[in-house]
Amino acid sequence: MSHSLESGGAPSEVAEKQITADARSAKKAALIRDVLYALALLICVGLTVYVLQNVPSGTRLPFSGRRGVDEISVPYAMIMPSVVMVLIWWIGKRRPLRPGKAALIRKYVFSTLIPLVVVAGQLETARKLIDIGALGG
Repeated sequence: MSHSLESGGAPSEVAEKQITADARSAKKAALIRDVLYALALLICVGLTVYVLQNVPSGTRLPFSGRRGVDEISVPYAMIMPSVVMVLIWWIGKRRPLRPGKAALIRKYVFSTLIPLVVVAGQLETARKLIDIGALGG
């Protein structure tokens, strides 16, 4: 962003208005991100509580992973998406927003996309665990 300089080296009023408009846009994007992440976290915690109360504790989720692990326990499968989302939220809050329209658009897209993907994954995991728990119990 280029600043037109008046005599004395101070930015012009137009540049100052642009800076305050960018700051307002960044604050608005941060507020929207915080609301979306908090809402998604609330949904994930609610699903976790529901599944932990309604699925037998011995239920295991089939998993084809490394090191001979064939199953994942219910608490681990339900708590990990919430933990990952909190870590992503925390990292996103610490990184400053670069000035510019492209950075602001990226922030809006990722602020919407990441919580939606995490909630969709949590819903699918909960559905599978409830199906397995109903068949096994």
